[in-house]
Amino acid sequence: MPKARVKMNKVREIIRLHYEGMSERMISRATTVSRPVIGQYIKQVKATELKWSEAKLLSDDELLERLTGIEKTRHDERYADLLESFPRMLRELGKSEGKRTFVTRQLLWEEYRIQCPNGYAYSQFCYHLQVFSEGSEISMHLEHEPGEKMFVDYAGKKPCITDPKSGKETTVELFVSVFPSSGLIYIEATGSQDTKETIKATRHALEHAGGTPKIIVPDNLKAAVTKPCRYEPEINQAYDAFGAYYGCVIIPARVRKPKDNHQFV
Repeated sequence: MPKARVKMNKVREIIRLHYEGMSERMISRATTVSRPVIGQYIKQVKATELKWSEAKLLSDDELLERLTGIEKTRHDERYADLLESFPRMLRELGKSEGKRTFVTRQLLWEEYRIQCPNGYAYSQFCYHLQVFSEGSEISMHLEHEPGEKMFVDYAGKKPCITDPKSGKETTVELFVSVFPSSGLIYIEATGSQDTKETIKATRHALEHAGGTPKIIVPDNLKAAVTKPCRYEPEINQAYDAFGAYYGCVIIPARVRKPKDNHQFV
């Protein structure tokens, strides 16, 4: 679940402008929030039949509950137990000192469910963690059509491979791909991030998936994007030809907008 965090004052502005008859494109320009995210909020507003006259009278928490349909059970014992663990979890995610290497929300949730078998499902766990972390900010879950997109990127931290005979360590790149709808992940160690290695790893990811998506979304990798640009990025010719061969369109994430890439964590 790509996640796009929007402050509650902007959420209110989106609702207000929507009921004033402004188009999604104009609302996007006015609020600097991407059109897909605005579309999701408007969809939720329509689904809940929430009017602006009601929304402006609700507190942030009440408005959040109306839009997400998730009740904040602050008096639930499960929530009370989980609340005590949030500070530690955020430290391990890297919000402050105490970060654990390669810790993700998925891993924290799995550890939580081992300790609390009857605890929250993953979506509710992430929701409560996000609200605790961001205060008046929220995360919206963006729906993805099955098979529509595959996100690709390289991990920031380079692992090492050890030769079992010589004991020699070799630093490698870590290619990662994910289908956001199913959560299917493919990981491969490569010698570099050059175009040849990236194309080969992407091909292996498609073989692992047993099919091809409509869109491949690289996070402005040099091997895939020759000239990053928010509006008209220049795709590497070889990578573009690779996509065409497999019937995929290459659409890079926007520059400095890593959440477009669904953030593998």
